[in-house]
Amino acid sequence: MATSLTARRASNLLQRNVHCRFVTPNFIFGVCRNCSTTTVEIKNDNTSIETAPKMQEDEEKRKRRDEGKKLHAIYHMKVDKIAAEFLMKRQEEEMNLNQEMLKKKELQKLEKEMHDRIIESVHLENERVKQLREKRLENKKLEDEEREKEKELLRREWEAKQRQERVELVEKLIEESKNWVTEENLEEKIAYCLENETNYNFAITPSGERIYSTTPPGCIDSEENTPGPAAYYPKGLPSNLEKQEVDEKSMEITYTNAKTVLFRPSGPHQCSANAEME
Repeated sequence: MATSLTARRASNLLQRNVHCRFVTPNFIFGVCRNCSTTTVEIKNDNTSIETAPKMQEDEEKRKRRDEGKKLHAIYHMKVDKIAAEFLMKRQEEEMNLNQEMLKKKELQKLEKEMHDRIIESVHLENERVKQLREKRLENKKLEDEEREKEKELLRREWEAKQRQERVELVEKLIEESKNWVTEENLEEKIAYCLENETNYNFAITPSGERIYSTTPPGCIDSEENTPGPAAYYPKGLPSNLEKQEVDEKSMEITYTNAKTVLFRPSGPHQCSANAEME
């Protein structure tokens, strides 16, 4: 290549010199042709000299290129194999994942169906319990109404009974009030008590029998405490016929003593001497 450059430079220099001296076209053409021929010959000589090392270098490059191609092919084969294995593994994983997803979806579907059935059964049970509760509340309401009616009826009966008892009590009090001691009938009541004395000087046995005293009480310490005539009857109060047969004198004495006892300050309204003594 250095020789070729030198020949080119010489040709260019000759062309410039010839052009400067001779301005003839044919001459210039001939000179250029000769220079070109000389340049080709020089190139052929140089090529024959440099061919052997270059061929060897090209052969080495070709071998290296072939080896590189082989390595590249082997590399691509390995990469393709790894990629195929990875792709197969990925496809298997995707297939397994899809199967798991399908199983999961199926399981979710079954769970949803079961949940729906449970919810439906719960709604049915709630409805049944609601109906039972409503029925129970209705029965309870009816029972409460019946109970209230019974209470109202019992209350009215009790009020009527209480009213009747009060009426009877008032009537009884009105009837009893006819025999009450007043200022107007005081003398009459005193006379009645004297005529109908009651003897309380007796004892009662466990069987209910009355045993009257045959002697006057032993607590007589003064004339004021002297008992009435009934205390001197040996067998209790006599009958009306026996009373009529009593000596008039003793009756006057007993009447005087009884009157003294009845009108003493401690008991002006007492009706018998025995009651005062007790």
